[in-house]
Amino acid sequence: MSNVRRTSVLASMVLTSLLIYSFPAQSQQRACVITDEGATVCGRPTKQPKNTNSHSEQRKLINGYVFLLKGCRRSDTTIKCNFLITRESTEDNFGIDASQLTIVDSVGKSYNGSSVEIGGKSGNSVSIRISPGINYVTDITFENIPENITQAPVLKLPVFANNGGNNIEFRNVPFPN
Repeated sequence: MSNVRRTSVLASMVLTSLLIYSFPAQSQQRACVITDEGATVCGRPTKQPKNTNSHSEQRKLINGYVFLLKGCRRSDTTIKCNFLITRESTEDNFGIDASQLTIVDSVGKSYNGSSVEIGGKSGNSVSIRISPGINYVTDITFENIPENITQAPVLKLPVFANNGGNNIEFRNVPFPN
C-alpha cells in the first residue's frame, strides 16, 4: 500500500508543477512606455495574440511620404502586399506603376507586380492626388510567384510624385499563407 501512496503523491506533485509552469502569473501592476513620438502611455500589460503581423511591418519616409508596409499574404502563386501611404504636408500628385514594382528572391531573380489599388482606383498604373494626413490604403498584387518563395529579401517600389521619382526598398518581407 505504501507504493500506491508514494505513486499518488508523486503524481500529485508532477501535476501541480505542470499547472504552475504552464500558466505563468500575469502582473496586475501598471506599466508605462514611451512612444516614438515621446508620449508616455500607461496601462496594464496584456498578452499579444500569437498570429500578429507586427514583425512584417516596415516604415519608410521619403520626400514627405510615409510608406508603411502592413504585410504581405500568399494565396497559391499570388502575393498581395498591403501598405498605408501618407503625405506629411501639402497635396501632391502620386503614381505607382505595378510593372515597375519588384520582388527580388534569394538568388536575385525578379518578379514584377501585376496590379495596384490605391484611393479607390486600380489597374496596372494608378495616379491620384494625395491629401496630407490621410492614410491611403494601397494593395499591390504579384502573380505567378513560385510557391517555394516564402519571403522577399528585397521588395522594390519605384514611386512617382511631383517632387520626382524614388525607389523604396523593404527588406526580408515574409509571405505567410
